[in-house]
Amino acid sequence: MTADEALSRIAGKRIFFGHQSVGRDILDGIRRIAAEQPGRGIEIVEAAGPAVFDRPVFAHAKIGKNRDPASKCAAFFRILENGLGDQADIAFFKFCYIDFSAGTDASQLYRRYRDTLSGLSARFPRTCFLPVTAPLTCPDRRTALGRLAGLVTGAESWVHANRERDRFNELLRSDSVGKEPVYDLALLESTAPDGTRVVSSRDGVSSPSLFPGYTDDGGHLNSLGKRVAAENLLLLLAGLS
Repeated sequence: MTADEALSRIAGKRIFFGHQSVGRDILDGIRRIAAEQPGRGIEIVEAAGPAVFDRPVFAHAKIGKNRDPASKCAAFFRILENGLGDQADIAFFKFCYIDFSAGTDASQLYRRYRDTLSGLSARFPRTCFLPVTAPLTCPDRRTALGRLAGLVTGAESWVHANRERDRFNELLRSDSVGKEPVYDLALLESTAPDGTRVVSSRDGVSSPSLFPGYTDDGGHLNSLGKRVAAENLLLLLAGLS
């Protein structure tokens, strides 16, 4: 199935996506793909209320605060409880790379994420809740030291933060085996176009990392990264449809 065929498959669905900046990057990629296929009928709107779901739509909204992943769980739960859970065919939200540091308790954070989705799934069984792995980072190629400004502090390394993101992601993957599909954004980000997995090491720590060709600042997605992430999301959503 191609990305434009996937657009046709999901055009009749009501979808909600809660996100922050990397989510915006993915949506940019979807818009670009949709612009190449005029007439596919997909409508992308920024909204979090049930009124917009009186028709097929791909709705999205910024949720919670960066560096406060619990606020994102709470915001997503609140949005679904306030009427969206009775309307959406598919709903999902993701954390951002900035929600993780070397000191993050990945297990605890995963339990909160899992409990949010499972609680909503029990309340709204007709809605498909799609788990999403946490995005990764790599050094900002524009800086002399190769450090991500604002993402690490003191002696923390971006590799150590990626290790916690990877721990979260591995828990999500293992918990989803034989269950619902997963939008494995981290796997996409850490796989080069030739299929090679990108693994970085520092201070004796190794972890998957964002392929440098998918980013210009070490965290957000550039045009190529947006395209890869968007195409894969569309194909997954089409499969759920």
